[in-house]
Amino acid sequence: MGMIHGGQLRAAAAHYGIPRHEWLDLSTGIAPWSWPVPTLPAAVWSRLPEADDGLVAAAAAYYGCASDWLVALPGSQFAIRELPRLCAPATVAVPAVGYTEHAAAWRAAGHSLRYYRDLDDLE
Repeated sequence: MGMIHGGQLRAAAAHYGIPRHEWLDLSTGIAPWSWPVPTLPAAVWSRLPEADDGLVAAAAAYYGCASDWLVALPGSQFAIRELPRLCAPATVAVPAVGYTEHAAAWRAAGHSLRYYRDLDDLE
């Protein structure tokens, strides 16, 4: 069986006999309660972001760091997949338990993996 990437709530509810409405599904990182997003102007959806649109500067001001410490990416999954490709193949420590996409991405980019269970194991 391949890697399961979040969700699968109906299957879990059926397997464990717990009604779906009684679950809080943390597997996808999506909360069942949405953030109160204000109405956005239609122009927001009619173009792609641009390098000089102020996003990185606004993030740097918010986080209190230099703008050259930041990079805007189209989501964490993109970063997980692409970061290993920026490094020459090496031995990489990844958690033995957790989100398995990290290990899969490092392995796919030609790195050797060492698994750790806790901080003592990592050291």
